[in-house]
Amino acid sequence: LQSLPHMNLSQAVAFNMVEANLTQLLPPVILDELFPWFDLARRQLKNSKVTHSWIDRVRIEPATQPLIAPHIDLDSKDNIYHALFYQLQIKACYTRSNKSQASEYLLNPIAIIQRGVIIYLLATRTDDPNFTIRTFALHRFASVDILESAAQTPESFQLDNYLDAGGMGFSHPLFGELPNHGKNTAIELQFTKQAGKSLTESKLSDDQTVTLDDDTLTIQATVNLTSQLVWWLRGFGNGLLNAKPALLHQAVLDKFFDHK
Repeated sequence: LQSLPHMNLSQAVAFNMVEANLTQLLPPVILDELFPWFDLARRQLKNSKVTHSWIDRVRIEPATQPLIAPHIDLDSKDNIYHALFYQLQIKACYTRSNKSQASEYLLNPIAIIQRGVIIYLLATRTDDPNFTIRTFALHRFASVDILESAAQTPESFQLDNYLDAGGMGFSHPLFGELPNHGKNTAIELQFTKQAGKSLTESKLSDDQTVTLDDDTLTIQATVNLTSQLVWWLRGFGNGLLNAKPALLHQAVLDKFFDHK
C-alpha cells in the first residue's frame, strides 16, 4: 500500500462505487489487484474531514423494481471468469431453466453480460459445428472445470452487434418489419406535460427535440426500437398519448403480441 499514489476524495468515491457495484462482473484476477485500491479508498473516505463519511452518503439505485440476485456458486463463477479472461474452454455442470436435472457441457466462453441482477455467460458448445451463441445464467452452474484447450470465438462475433441485433431478447417481433429491424429509427412521442417532464432533463438521444403545447409535450428522437423501449413506454400508462411510427404505438398497446 505504501507504493500506491495519493488518492483524492473524488478518486476514492469512484473506487468505492466500483467496489460496491461492479465486483460481480470483474474477473478474480483483476479483483485481486484492485483490493488494495479499494482498501485505500475506504481508509481515505473514513479519514476525510467531511462531517459524515462519503461511504454513507453515496448510493446507486436501480431505475426499475429492485430484485434480489440469485445465489451463484462462487467456485463456478471464479472459474468461468478465469477461463473467459484467459480464453480457455470449460467443462460445466449446468441446469437449464426448463429442466430439473443438470447436464454436462463443454463450452467456449465468449462474454459476460449482466442484465438486471442476473449475470449471463455467452458461450458456444464445442460439439456445435455452427458455433451458435448460447446464453447460460451463472446461478444455474453447479460446477465448472477449466480445461487446458483454448476457447474458440466465432471470427465474425462482435458483442455490441450481437446485442444490437437483439441477441439477449431485446428485439421485438413487430419491428422485424421495419428497415434494419428498427435500428436508428426516428420516433415521435406525445405525452401529457406531467408525464413527459422528466424527458426534458434526461434525453432519449443526442438529437432529441421537445415541443410544448398547452396540454402536451412532444418528443422527437432517434433510437433503436426494442422490447425494452416498449416496456418502458408502457410504464407511462395514460401519460403516453401517441407514438410514431404507428408500429411502435401498436407494440405498446398490444400486450398480447408479447406472448405469441
